[in-house]
Amino acid sequence: MEYSLIQENKVEIDIYGVVGIRFENISKNEVNSVVNNFPISKSELGREPDIIVRFVDRLKSSGLIFLGLDFAAFDKDNFYLISDSQERKKVSIPFDKIGQKMEIICEKGIKSVPLLNHIINFYLIKNNFIPIHSSGFYFDRKGILVMGWTKGGKTETLLSFANHGAEYVGDEWVVLSKDGSEMYGLPVPVTIWKWQLAYIKNLINNVGLSNKAVFASISMLESVYKVIGKLRLDKISPFKFLGQGLPYAKKLLKLRKSPEELFKGKIRNGKTNLDVIVLALSHESNEITVRKCEAEEIVNRMIHSNDYEQLPFFEFYKAFQYAFPEKDNEFLNNIRNTHATLLRKALEGKNSFKMSHPYPVSFEVLFSELNSALSH
Repeated sequence: MEYSLIQENKVEIDIYGVVGIRFENISKNEVNSVVNNFPISKSELGREPDIIVRFVDRLKSSGLIFLGLDFAAFDKDNFYLISDSQERKKVSIPFDKIGQKMEIICEKGIKSVPLLNHIINFYLIKNNFIPIHSSGFYFDRKGILVMGWTKGGKTETLLSFANHGAEYVGDEWVVLSKDGSEMYGLPVPVTIWKWQLAYIKNLINNVGLSNKAVFASISMLESVYKVIGKLRLDKISPFKFLGQGLPYAKKLLKLRKSPEELFKGKIRNGKTNLDVIVLALSHESNEITVRKCEAEEIVNRMIHSNDYEQLPFFEFYKAFQYAFPEKDNEFLNNIRNTHATLLRKALEGKNSFKMSHPYPVSFEVLFSELNSALSH
């Protein structure tokens, strides 16, 4: 994947030589917030982009009809996502054009282009590449792909092997070649939860003051609420509201680190051989078990995991179809079956394991059990 600053207000991205994206009329602030996950390259795209993302001061619309609260809207010509609930920034995405040459138009000031990662995945699928919700790394001369449901242990496995010198391929999404022999990663920041920090002290030299302040504040609120609970005051306002807000506050108990920092520069750019696939599951037992399994079982489960990860996109696609029932997209309508067929062929016959573990889990024990199984 390559990123090129063509002009002061134009950026081009080439993903594996397969999907080309051009950002037009983009400011330096938007480069930092919208495309800062992509590595910089001096080369240009060298072909017409599949996707153009153009920034404008304001998207002109009239007679808007709203769908939900700060969700989406449409007028007689266009469909809009509302990407910022406070400033109500609009983004125009022509869902009927996805799979063809298309243009996304964004109002300036947005923090990210909504659904762009999903759309990129669909163009990869169109070209017989297979994006999959997973973590990938290279260790002991083997390319290892770990898959599973959210909170199943993919990133935990990645970080546990990073402690022992593994090379980073990807986290969250990894892309497979059509025949499943190779995998490609995206060098996006890795999300680290507070509880994980104790297991990766050698990977993170320090935690910023702002993160420390947030962690300390939430820990203090948790302690206060425990005392309130013991005094049986938790049903009384405002203590009741404190209890309702804590689950949302706990979502802030995380930080994001670049793969370069976590893996000390051990990043595998480009293709990496895929040798082993692992299905990671969290269970109620305190034991960690690793057993051989059939690749078909992993595929059958991951088809549904991928469906789940794509739900945010299809919520908007359904809203688009409601707004413009005459504008259909057969490519999107068939994308699930296309994706599943490609995945089944790519992973057929792969050396496969199913790993079950408690959550949270000791990274050192996780590494020991899985590495032992992979070494035999």
